[in-house]
Amino acid sequence: MPTGGDWALQRSGAILFEGTERSTVDGCYMHHVDGNGIFLSNYNLNATVSNNEMSWIGDSAIAAWGSTGTCLDAACSQQVAWGVGPDARNRNQPLGTHVVGNLVRELGIWQKQSSFWFQAATAFSHIERNVHFNGPRAGVNFNDQMQGGDVIEGRGRDSRTCPQQWQAHRRAALPRDSQEFHHWDVQLARGHRYG
Repeated sequence: MPTGGDWALQRSGAILFEGTERSTVDGCYMHHVDGNGIFLSNYNLNATVSNNEMSWIGDSAIAAWGSTGTCLDAACSQQVAWGVGPDARNRNQPLGTHVVGNLVRELGIWQKQSSFWFQAATAFSHIERNVHFNGPRAGVNFNDQMQGGDVIEGRGRDSRTCPQQWQAHRRAALPRDSQEFHHWDVQLARGHRYG
């Protein structure tokens, strides 16, 4: 489990970036990928994922997941074995990622806990003018509120996510519990902007 939310995923992708600066995936066509499409793992600064078409993706289309430090307090008197502590000063996270102008459809074929964009221990993401539909859960998922500075904007969003759940809810006359944007413990006043 990456961070504060309840989503679990594997740190892998058809395209995997780790320890990069200014990496770009632009104008690619990805289809029939069994796992995650593009994965930004740990340190990645100012990556761009733009103008791609992705379809029939087994898990999440694009995911970013960083690591924090092992110290549980400022004096580092208590530690955890893995980089999941509350201290993110090590900058071992995706920062300043731009996800712009992508078309993503039919995702979450194998993993139902998936989305067009997933982020955990990631900050300053800019999600703009993407179209995504036919996914099993929320199109955009923020698993925590690390640092903030995230922006989701622009025309082109498509909220036709969760077709299986919508059909079930229509039959049972229950309220829909999934939406285009989902977050765990995100306080929008702390630097996130949606609109």
